[in-house]
Amino acid sequence: MAVVFGTSSKGKVTVVYRNFEYVKERDNHCGTTSWRCQKYQSMQCKARLITSGNHIVSNRQPGEHTHSGNVATALARKAVGEMKTKMNEMNATSSSSHASVVATLDNDVLMALPKRKTLARTLQRARLKAATAAAGGTPLSPVTSDLQFAIQVVLYL
Repeated sequence: MAVVFGTSSKGKVTVVYRNFEYVKERDNHCGTTSWRCQKYQSMQCKARLITSGNHIVSNRQPGEHTHSGNVATALARKAVGEMKTKMNEMNATSSSSHASVVATLDNDVLMALPKRKTLARTLQRARLKAATAAAGGTPLSPVTSDLQFAIQVVLYL
């Protein structure tokens, strides 16, 4: 079974394996990465996964998952992450990055995407966050502090 790497809504790396999504738990000292099920807290799912690069080393599932898997929602989250990165890389608008990613998606993933208005707002927030980080933490240009300027008065008669 293939391992597909994705991105969570907060920008964290995820793994989609056998229709379930896993979030990164830690990097082990031996060079492997431990992952736990994304529904760990909400559904008390104890499923775990260990990878080394792009290969599965161990698939420890005490019992089974406590929920059903949906690969379409995981791939939809991955697509939203791709939209955010394309928007920042190309300095594009939210609608153009949306269109470039949506063109390559399957129908089941398209059905799992958020509403267009919600997605546009999410992408605009990500763009503002990136612009804020690039400007040194302020979203607007700095206010001028130089108050030594001459005022010129022109009278028209």
